[in-house]
Formats: sequence, C-alpha cells, structure tokens
Amino acid sequence: MKNDLNIHTKALKLYHQTGFLIQRHFLDAEATALLQQISKSDPDLIAQAQIRKDRKGSLACLSVRNALNNDIYSAIVRSRSMVDTMEMLLGGEVYHYHHKMIIK
Repeated sequence: MKNDLNIHTKALKLYHQTGFLIQRHFLDAEATALLQQISKSDPDLIAQAQIRKDRKGSLACLSVRNALNNDIYSAIVRSRSMVDTMEMLLGGEVYHYHHKMIIK
C-alpha cells in the first residue's frame, strides 16, 4: 500500500506541474483488447465520429459522447480506477461531463 501511495504522490505532483497525466497501462491487456475489438466493430461509434486535425495538421477520428450508456465506453468511465484517479487529481468528487475516444 505504501508503494501505491508513492505512485499516487508522484502522479499528483506531475499533474500539478504539467497540467496533465499520462497513465500507461491504465487498462489491463484483456480490457484493452476487448475495447479495441468492440470499438472496431461498433457502427454507431464510427458513424458519429468526426474527423479533426491535430496540432500537427494530421487527421484524427474523434468520438465524443455526453451520455453514460450501458456500454464498454461508459463502463470504463465509471470504473473505480478511473473515478479514484480523477478524484485524486482534482481533489474531490467528480462528475461525468463527456468522454472522448480517438479511433485509430
């Protein structure tokens, strides 16, 4: 548990220094593979996605959803690990506004 606290302390410090946090391996391999499989075959996700240019001018396919549904995307957003991480970073209770997914 102390090691987890050190990881959280380092992440929080980095977040406050930079304004963002990249959390590698946030999802385990099984969850990542399932998300990839479902998203690639989800006609609704692809149909409502929009093409945007990133800062470098490259095209990115972006899906934004405001509602929480009974799907894998909303399950990840509601997950304890996501909520706990966001509450740690923001210092209190968090609420869902929207979630985004870049489709590659």
